[in-house]
Formats: sequence, structure tokens, C-alpha cells
Amino acid sequence: RVLLVDDDRLVRMVLAALLRRMDAICVTASDGAEAVDKCASGEFDLVIMDLRMPVMDGLEATRRIREMDADVPIVGLTANTMPEDTARFMRSGANEVIYKPISADNVEKLLSRY
Repeated sequence: RVLLVDDDRLVRMVLAALLRRMDAICVTASDGAEAVDKCASGEFDLVIMDLRMPVMDGLEATRRIREMDADVPIVGLTANTMPEDTARFMRSGANEVIYKPISADNVEKLLSRY
């Protein structure tokens, strides 16, 4: 089960379709607060978390999910390739950070790692 968190509806639709084609069960959330709620009520094998979102950003959501589940892999997803953004995501508890746009090949590699 993969939780995909992104405020961009198109990104959610495309990535969710890719994940499902690769036989992943994909649940989506449109902001960090919704992601935290979904993690509190269900178990996930992987969380893919956007950085910049309304209501609650990916950094705060990652910290809160880590408090509930220290073991779930959380992969940051961002269009910001600045080293400081990557470092902040990692400090918040992400296992790794990947960059938009993400290819089908990269999604497949990501699933194989987790």
C-alpha cells in the first residue's frame, strides 16, 4: 500500500495510475494534514510526500508521521532541486528525496527499493 501525497491533482492522477499499473495499491491525499490522518488510520508500505502543499507542508507531515510510525519509508517528492530543500526534507525524517518530473522507470525503481 502506497500513500501518495500531492496538492496537484494532475500529479496525483498520473502517479497513482503509474503505481496501480505496477500492481501497487495506491491511496491519495491532497495535503499533509490529510496524509497524517490517513497514516493514523491505516498502515502503508511507502509514503510519497510532496514538499510544498497548503494546510500542512510535507516537512511537518513527515515529522508527524514519523512520530506515529518510525519505520514506514517516506520519500520526499519535489520540483525544488536546491540542496537546502533536500536537506530539510531529510532532516524532517524522509528516507530519500526524488525530483519532479518523475518517470515510470524511476517509479518502478522506487517500488523495488521499498
